[in-house]
Amino acid sequence: MKHPGVLQVAVTGIPDRECGDLVVACVVPKPGCSPTAQEIKNLVKDSLTDSKQLRGGVIFLKELPTTSTSKINRQKLKEMVLDLPRE
Repeated sequence: MKHPGVLQVAVTGIPDRECGDLVVACVVPKPGCSPTAQEIKNLVKDSLTDSKQLRGGVIFLKELPTTSTSKINRQKLKEMVLDLPRE
């Protein structure tokens, strides 16, 4: 599944008292593109099971945090999403 306006995406979870974790998509748009949170949610809704829906929302970033080996720094990403507004 791919959105034409998305350069990169990573998914993480945020703590939720009722559900345990809520899935959040962290999206880096392609230059000159402005995908909406609803477009991303609709793409997921049409493609994935109910348990993988983006109940934690969508966050748009300029870049994903990476490690020294250029892999996504998932720990840093998890910390970031707690402080950023979600759509």
